[in-house]
Amino acid sequence: MANKNWLDLLVAASGPIAAAVAVFIAWWQAHIQHQQLKVSLYQKRLEVYLHLRKFLSDVTIRHTIDFEKCMQLMRDTKEAEFLFDQGIDAFITLAYRNATELRTLEEVSKVMHREKISELERWFVDAGPREAAQRFSTYLQLYKSPFQLRSRQGHTWKQEWFTKQ
Repeated sequence: MANKNWLDLLVAASGPIAAAVAVFIAWWQAHIQHQQLKVSLYQKRLEVYLHLRKFLSDVTIRHTIDFEKCMQLMRDTKEAEFLFDQGIDAFITLAYRNATELRTLEEVSKVMHREKISELERWFVDAGPREAAQRFSTYLQLYKSPFQLRSRQGHTWKQEWFTKQ
């Protein structure tokens, strides 16, 4: 008789249990899709950042700027206006304008515009890469911290795997 009660209880609970499992699976799939979206967006943003960094380093290393490289930067980073806010797109445009201005000044006369050329060269060596890293850093983070876990109550646990205590 006791086995029949357990069996009846199990049959009665099977519907709600199946519904709860289905809800959990749906929630988990939504969570995974959200994470995949974040990774996909990260990859696209990283690609734009790497094209900009390559351009900045090419200008710094080669000390020559050709118009084709400037146009290649604009082609490689054309998605920036859709992936970032206006500040990033404006910064890419600033890098393009500084490069074309530097190229123009070098072609006109290095002697007459020596101070402005030096200022632009310093921008490509120092301020440009530093500002690019600073501006892009908020967009190139998948997680707030590499080992940060959050509970449902909002408490934070950090697992410090590589530090000595």
